[in-house]
Amino acid sequence: MSASPEPGLSGLGFTVLLAEDDEPVRHLVQRILERLGLRVIPTADGEAALAAATAHDGAIDLLLTDVAMPGLIGPQLARRFSELYPGAPVLFMSGHPDDALRDEGVLEPGAPFLRKPFDPQALALRVRELLEAS
Repeated sequence: MSASPEPGLSGLGFTVLLAEDDEPVRHLVQRILERLGLRVIPTADGEAALAAATAHDGAIDLLLTDVAMPGLIGPQLARRFSELYPGAPVLFMSGHPDDALRDEGVLEPGAPFLRKPFDPQALALRVRELLEAS
């Protein structure tokens, strides 16, 4: 991971809520997002993410969530998050192929998705697209 992500979103005040139960992955994604200039609220599962979203004083501009986590899974978290922050985009990530998750009814068709493992540039590009479109 020697190449740094695209420059880009610093100074715009964006905040990302990150829900990832795998600690090394969570720390890596947090570092990538922070290098983009984003504020990150890292959480270890869906329940912690929902609690952080409820307690946060200010805007949360994007939810980045793993699909499969213990307890409240990503799509369930996304529905609850959208009630608190209507219009804020959600980006799902998983090591499972998105078509399999859609076929099983876990993800809705068209839901933004990033398959793990991903490189920092792919994450940066996808996050930028969603934040600029919102």
